[in-house]
Amino acid sequence: MASHHLASQSPSQKPARFRKSLSITALASVITVTLLVGSEAFVVAFASAWAMIGLMHPAGAIIWALYGLAFIVAMLATGWFARLAWTSEMQSMPPDHSEAGTG
Repeated sequence: MASHHLASQSPSQKPARFRKSLSITALASVITVTLLVGSEAFVVAFASAWAMIGLMHPAGAIIWALYGLAFIVAMLATGWFARLAWTSEMQSMPPDHSEAGTG
């Protein structure tokens, strides 16, 4: 029903979902925040694996499996966050009335 409502509107009345272009500042912010959160995800994942290994004292193959699992979890968390950051930067921003001319 909502899509029928949007289809009946003129193009000027449809809500803007995405910007047409991506600025260098937006791209830089997505990259830097993804690097920051990704590095924190890897530190937490490997510290957790190191703590479990220290508590359990498993065999060598299990140690490598835990580190591999930590790597996979950190990669998934980083990818998920990068997708959210990209979506956030690509959404349209509300108009800033301070830049509009007063004359």
